[in-house]
Amino acid sequence: MSVGKIKISPLWAILLASFSSQAEPVFPNVESMLLALEPTAAATAPELNALIIALDAIPTPQLEFDALQTLIPSADGSLRAASEGPMRQMLCVVNDRLLKVTKGESGYSGGDQPVAASADTKDPENAPAKVNAKATTKDQEVAPAKVNAKAEDKRKAQSTNPEAKNKEKDKAKETEIETDKKIVDDKNKDQKQVTLRDATPKEVTNPKDINKGIWIQLLGNNTGQDFSQNVPGYDADVLGLLIGRDHLFTPQFAMGLAGGYTWAKADSRGPSGSFLGIKRFQGSLYAGYNFICPFYLHGVFTVAYNKYDNNRKILVPPFGGVPFVNIAQADFSAWETNAYAETGYVLKIGHFKATPKVMLMYSHFDVGGYIEKDAFGLNLDVKYHKMSFLPLGGGFKLEYENEFDRATVVPEMHVYGFHDFKNSTQTAIAIFTGGGFEFLSQGAEPGKNSIEVGAGLAVHSYLNTAVVIQYDYAARRDYHRNQAFIKVRYEWA
Repeated sequence: MSVGKIKISPLWAILLASFSSQAEPVFPNVESMLLALEPTAAATAPELNALIIALDAIPTPQLEFDALQTLIPSADGSLRAASEGPMRQMLCVVNDRLLKVTKGESGYSGGDQPVAASADTKDPENAPAKVNAKATTKDQEVAPAKVNAKAEDKRKAQSTNPEAKNKEKDKAKETEIETDKKIVDDKNKDQKQVTLRDATPKEVTNPKDINKGIWIQLLGNNTGQDFSQNVPGYDADVLGLLIGRDHLFTPQFAMGLAGGYTWAKADSRGPSGSFLGIKRFQGSLYAGYNFICPFYLHGVFTVAYNKYDNNRKILVPPFGGVPFVNIAQADFSAWETNAYAETGYVLKIGHFKATPKVMLMYSHFDVGGYIEKDAFGLNLDVKYHKMSFLPLGGGFKLEYENEFDRATVVPEMHVYGFHDFKNSTQTAIAIFTGGGFEFLSQGAEPGKNSIEVGAGLAVHSYLNTAVVIQYDYAARRDYHRNQAFIKVRYEWA
C-alpha cells in the first residue's frame, strides 16, 4: 500500500498493526494511521477499507494530499476567528473610555471633553452683548437727567409768559411721563435679553453626568490565514455588537460592564470548501485607575461562550468520476477567558496628545469534544487540545484636538507590536467512528511576533453624543486581519 506515497512492506504493515492494536498509540497523522490499518481494514473497518482503496487509486501526491486534508478535523487556527479581532477592537474602546473618564474630562459628550471654565469663555459672542446691555441701561439711567435739565431751561426762558408757561408745563409733564415709561420698558426688555443670553451658554456648558451614559460599538473584520506548514488556511468574516456602561466611583477610579454578540464564518482554503460557523457571546468587566502622576493602569476580564457549527466536506478522490462526497456535520462549543492589563502615561502639549503604553493579555480556550454525524463510518470522534496565548505588546497613540463651534474633532493614529510567549497551535486527537486508531491533527504554529497599525477619527458634539470610527490592520507570519468599528456614546443627563 501507499498512503501519502510512503511505501511499506505487507509484513511490516501487519507487525505495525498488531503493535498498534495492543498499545493503542496515537498516530502522528491520518496517513500513518491508515497505513497501519490497511492489513486488517477489510475485516475490521469496511468503510475505511474502501477509503484506503480510493486513496491508493489517486495518481498524484498533490491530489492525494488534498484528499487527506478533507479527512481530518480543522487544524487551521480558525477556532479563534471570532475572538482575536473583536477582543482587540473592544479593548481599544474600553481603554480609551477609561482613560478619559478617570482624567476628569467630563463635558458635552459624556466624559470625552473638559468643561469650559465659564459661559463667557464658551460663548464669547455673548460677552459683548452683556456689556452693551449694561452700557445701554446706564445711558438710559442718565437720559432722564439730561431731559429734565433741558426742560428746566426752557421753562425759565418762558417764565415771563403765563399762558405759555402753563402750556409748557402741561407739555413737559406729558413728555416726562412718556420718557419714564419708555425707560422702564427699555430696561425690562434689556434685562430680559441679558437673562436669555446668560441662559444659553449655561445650558450648553452645564457638565453632563458621566455616570448616565452608555456606549455601543458595531465592529467587523476580515481575517485571512495563508497556507502554512502543510496546513490550508481560511478566510473569515466577522460582525459583532457590544454595549457597555461605566461608573466613576472616585475622581481617579472607574469601573464598567460590557457585553455583546459576535458572528463569524470561516471558509477553508483547502479543496473541500468546508466551513465553520461561530456564534460568540461575551461579558466583560473593566476598571481603570488614574494616578496623580501621568501614569494609569487599566484591566479587563472577559468570559466568552463560543458555539461552533462545523461542516467538513469529504472529497475522495477530488478529481473526475464519482468521488466520495459526504458532509460530516458537528455542533460543539468552547469556553474562552481573557485577562488584559494596560499601563502607560499621557503627554499633552497644547492640542497635541501622545500616549505610550504597554499591554499584556492572557487568553485560554477550552474546546469541548464532539462526534460528527451524516458521514457514516467516516464521521470523526474529536477531542481538541486546550489553547493558551500570552502576547506582550507595546506602542504609542497620537491625537490632535481640533475645536470648533459645536464640536471637537480628534484624529488619531497608533502603532503596536506584540510577542506571544505561549502561542498554542490548534491540535486535535480524532478517530473514525467506522474503526481504526486515534491520530493527531495538528495545525501550523502561529507566528510569535505581530504588528498592529491603525487610525481613527472622533467627533465629540456639544450635544450628548460622541462618535468614533477606527480602522486597523494586523499581521503576523502567514496571517493578516483588516478590522474596523464605529462606536457611539450617548448620555441622557
